[in-house]
Amino acid sequence: MAEKLTERITKRFPWLLSPAFPWILFAGAALIATVHRLILGPQSFNNYVIFERSFFHLINNTNLYIAYPEEQYDLFKYSPTFAVLMAPLSILPRFLGVLVWNLLNMLLPVWAIGKMNLDQKKKILILLILFIELLSSVQNAQSNGIMLGLIAGAFVMFERNRNGMAMLFIAFGFHIKLFAAVAGLLLFFYPGKIKSILYGILYVAILGALPLLAVSPAELMQQYQNWLELLTHDPAHELNYSVMTLAERVAGIHSSDLVYLIPGAVLLMLPLVRFKHYTSYGFRLLFTASVLIWVVIFNHKAESPTYCIAFAGILLWYFTGNKSTAEKILMILAFIFVALSPTDLFPRYVREHFINPYSLKALFPVIIWLVVTVQLLVREHYYSPIEKLRMRTA
Repeated sequence: MAEKLTERITKRFPWLLSPAFPWILFAGAALIATVHRLILGPQSFNNYVIFERSFFHLINNTNLYIAYPEEQYDLFKYSPTFAVLMAPLSILPRFLGVLVWNLLNMLLPVWAIGKMNLDQKKKILILLILFIELLSSVQNAQSNGIMLGLIAGAFVMFERNRNGMAMLFIAFGFHIKLFAAVAGLLLFFYPGKIKSILYGILYVAILGALPLLAVSPAELMQQYQNWLELLTHDPAHELNYSVMTLAERVAGIHSSDLVYLIPGAVLLMLPLVRFKHYTSYGFRLLFTASVLIWVVIFNHKAESPTYCIAFAGILLWYFTGNKSTAEKILMILAFIFVALSPTDLFPRYVREHFINPYSLKALFPVIIWLVVTVQLLVREHYYSPIEKLRMRTA
């Protein structure tokens, strides 16, 4: 249905298929969102204020991980390396820093998805459907667009035999949000695994030591201890959307996160035993989709804007191969519950009395991830249209 509608629209407006179109659309949206937030004041882009101030806290050798109520109303929770990486933006005028930050979060996914080996119409559709979720994240000045771009970009780099660059992307992601390390599983599909692992270790170590440009070794060690202390005692956000919270609020199951993480990790990695499918682009793309969904639904601190990452995975799944009626219905429900539920297009009463209290935003991503896992485990053919064409002409 989506493809037929796209066919009609693109025939009437062929410029929609231009590679430049999503860049212009997403950059324009980032600009408008930034101006809107700047007008509202710093409280409306508090996340960016936290990121910006972290650099100054680091160079002044103050604890990165305590409250600074006179500056911001939440805690900095990323690595000391992230604070150093924010240096170029922190020294810019704030209005310009916020704009550059939002452009990075909107455009890095455009670049990564645009470089995937997919039909141009499918890439445009993925980006257009993803637009609402990504814009929601940018309106909150969060880092989710960058995380999506780094994970998807790592896949693109692996596909181009640039394993070192892929591992650099993952290392950067790791120092922003730890869950980016899960994308390291992608290296199993490609030659040079040992070299890739060594690249990863090297890049993580170098980036981990990067703050030494601004602080002493003893000061950096103290910051890492402060970070560990925060991670150990930091409770989940009361409005998070994860497998754990969904089970707790819908089924009344109260368990340790490990009860979910261990079997979840096993299920995530189980398709890696299907070695003969490693040569198929469709299989590799579908596994990447699984990773993008997994890192969100198994994150006990996943907030609503974080779901732009999982939703990108859902879209990659949907546009990989033909889908049954049941799968199309799942996609529609995911769009409604994930992309539309936080917006004014969704009934406020339903959002406030059902979606938020029961963490239902996580429901269909969880269901779709299970479907993806089953498909990775049981399907025998994972060939993209391009691969099929190559086989027919060989």
